[in-house]
Amino acid sequence: MSKVSVIIPVYKVEKYLRKCLDSVIYQTYRDLEIIIIDDGSPDGCGAICDEYARKDDRISVIHKKNEGLCAARNDGLKLVSGKWVLFVDSDDWCELDLVQKAVKAAEEIGVNLIIQTSAGTVEHFGAQKLYDIVDAARKGAKIEVALHLDHCRNKELGKLCADTGWDSIMMDFSHLPFEENIANTREMAEYAHSRNVAIEGEIGVISGVEEDIVSDEAVGADFEETMEFVERSQIDAVAPAIGTAHGIYHGVPKINFELVEKLGKEKTPVVIHGGSGLSAETFTRLIELGGRKVNISTLVKNAYLDKTKELVLSGEKFAPIPFDTEVENAVKEEVKKQLEVFSGKITSF
Repeated sequence: MSKVSVIIPVYKVEKYLRKCLDSVIYQTYRDLEIIIIDDGSPDGCGAICDEYARKDDRISVIHKKNEGLCAARNDGLKLVSGKWVLFVDSDDWCELDLVQKAVKAAEEIGVNLIIQTSAGTVEHFGAQKLYDIVDAARKGAKIEVALHLDHCRNKELGKLCADTGWDSIMMDFSHLPFEENIANTREMAEYAHSRNVAIEGEIGVISGVEEDIVSDEAVGADFEETMEFVERSQIDAVAPAIGTAHGIYHGVPKINFELVEKLGKEKTPVVIHGGSGLSAETFTRLIELGGRKVNISTLVKNAYLDKTKELVLSGEKFAPIPFDTEVENAVKEEVKKQLEVFSGKITSF
């Protein structure tokens, strides 16, 4: 069998890093070269990487100054010796069959679905290939399935996805000053609208980790500023910082329900980012107040990883297809449960 080189750039993902590394080292395909690039992470990531390197001789760790995701990946490419190369984001996981399972889950309860892709996933697989994967899964579906690009800060990548066939794109310039956020978002809205593609924008700062976008502290949005942002940027959906967070919650979030209620009375749909880990009661209230799209990326990834780890640690021997089926069914049931809450079919998990 041919060696596969796995490159994992790491930056400020201490909370999620162990789960990511476990998912790689427990792969049934054992001929791996695992290259971890510690991109000057200021938290405990470097120590965790070294810990894993000591217990698995397939792992090598490079500690370097922070230069960003692309530079870290390129540094990893200089070291590969395998025939094949796989990039894994240190807070992420991508399994292609999950798209099909999500569609089936939505079909079973009769609701429409948005398949969300990250900018890193598009960069890794290529826009056309990723589009074809999702498009194949939704052909013949009994529901409507939209393809969405989330948290994109690269205008050229956003334009590529708009040209390729994405239905909606979330351009995230919330890290920029207010006027620059408006200007950049509007530029992309004009480009997308000319191709019949919807644009989502973000106002305020949502804390947590979303791929290589890291925000340690949230900056809440207010009604007047959000409405000015919506009107001037010409977006089709708005993601205001309401107190939710990307990733895993540690404690109970303080959500600005009042802002959601005010925005819910306006014509532009409100998007709830950081949905993973919220209670069914919180989801129900947010949707009743005006939330029209909910992001649960971390929840789906964790369902995949948790089931994978459970099966690996069980000691049972699985052929690849039954193993994958067990994992995919676990993900489908988790997605189905969430969709039942979002559609009002159930009110508690």
